[in-house]
Formats: sequence, structure tokens, C-alpha cells
Amino acid sequence: MDIYQMKYVLALAKHRNFTQAAESCYISQSSLSQQISKLEKELGVKLFDRTTRAIRITEAGQTFVEMASGILHDVDTLEQTMATYAGFLRGTINIGAITALERIGFSQLVTDFYSRYPNLTLNIYQGKSLSLLDSLEKRNIDIAFVTQPREHNYPHMDFRLVGKDEYSLIVSDKHPLAGRDEVDLAELKDEDFILQHPDQSVSGLCMQACAEAGFTPRVISRIETVSIAMNLARQGLGVVFLPSEVPEQYPMNGLCRIRLKKPIEKRIVMVTRAKETPSHLVSAFIEFIHSRTKQ
Repeated sequence: MDIYQMKYVLALAKHRNFTQAAESCYISQSSLSQQISKLEKELGVKLFDRTTRAIRITEAGQTFVEMASGILHDVDTLEQTMATYAGFLRGTINIGAITALERIGFSQLVTDFYSRYPNLTLNIYQGKSLSLLDSLEKRNIDIAFVTQPREHNYPHMDFRLVGKDEYSLIVSDKHPLAGRDEVDLAELKDEDFILQHPDQSVSGLCMQACAEAGFTPRVISRIETVSIAMNLARQGLGVVFLPSEVPEQYPMNGLCRIRLKKPIEKRIVMVTRAKETPSHLVSAFIEFIHSRTKQ
């Protein structure tokens, strides 16, 4: 068994498809299949059940993935530590990020860090907050930038506040509330709402804010992308909550932005796995972000 075989198993466990797994490992599909079969024969257990329709990971395979993930993390940490002794940082950081992060100048932060350490690779994976936290827990990424969830649901994670934003109400310019500078959330109890999907932290924040205002919102549509939400609101389908940075980046023609008297706060956090010593490269990135985003 070698490191490459571990990586092949992790790739197949992630993609559940030989073609996609092979492409991610930059080898042929036949070579991937041969290497995994060779490993299974060496170990004396089946890591995957293969059928013509699907690939299912076995119980032994799941245990292998969990332990191999830790081993590969340690190998990566070792390589980066030796690179530090050689006088420079190099390696790869896998970063998970939600879409709305320009309130903390995320793009500039990443660019500035790369300028400081040009011998590294930064892989950025975009997703929803809860999905990114799941990827972090599974060691698919090293760091996540998300909207803060309820921390007690993630006891094995460390959360560092790196920025804040507020959600505003976005309505059609023909809406009865259009033209108002400010609105009490309780006034919206009879409105139709366009909300994000439940696996986006903002959905829970907005549902909680409405509950505190004394009502359960009537959700008529769930969306993932800002542009679709804005277009639906523009057509008068309903009202939507969006971060204040959005109106600064998207055309607001046909729309009005209204502040909430009691703001819904968006807390942007950088998340890492607790009780785990990060590599020197990841530690350098964490300290760099912390120094530039002190709250």
C-alpha cells in the first residue's frame, strides 16, 4: 500500500465514479481500477461494491477513507514543515468559501497572501455554509469561510470572526413598501418570501428573525443564486433578504433596498478543525487572515 493508492481510494469515495475519480488523479480509468483492485487484494477486504449502476463504499472502505485522510494530512504537513526548514513555504491549501465574501475583501486577501508565498497552490471551492462545514469535517478542505452557524452543532470546529454584514430587504420598486428607508420586520408577516435553501446559514438566520418578530414567513420559493433571487423580486414574486454588499455589486434597476429596524446580522467566520495542529502553510494563512481582519 502506498500514498498514491490512498489518494485513489479517496478520489473514488468522493466521486463514486471511476471516470471522474481518474480525471481528478490525472491517471487513466483502467489504471485507477487496477490500483484499487490491487490494494483490495493486498488488504484482503473489499473497499467498494461495484455494480453496473453504482459504486458503493463498504464499511471497511469507509474506515479506510477516514484513516487515510488523516495519514495524507500528516504527510502534507510533513512536506510543508520540511519546506519551511528549506527556507520557503510551498504546498497546497484547499479553501471553502461562500459566494458573498467581498465584505471582508476575500479576493484581495487571497491575492495578497499568494504574493507573499508564490510557491503555493490555492484551491478555492465555492459552496453553501453547511456543505462546506461538512467538507471541512471530512478533510476535503483545510479552511472554510462561511456564515456563522450555531456553534454547538459543531463541537469539533474552531470559529474565528473575520467580518460582519447585515441583511437588507429587497423588494420590487412597485411594492407598497418601495420608497421606505426602514421597515419593522413584523410588518412583513403577510408577505410572500423568497428565501435561500435550508443548507445555507442565512435561511436559518432569517427564519429565526421572523420568529422573533412574531410570525412564520410564508416561503413561496427557495433559491441558491443572488441573481435569480433579485430577478424574482424584481418581477414582484416576493421579497428577499440579501447582504448589504449585494446592492453594491448588482444592478438595482426595478428594485428597492430597505433597511430593517432590527438588523439581521451576518457574521462571517473562518473555520478550522479543532484539536488538530495545522500545517505550517495553513497556519501561515490563518495568521495572515487574522492579522488583516481583526474584529
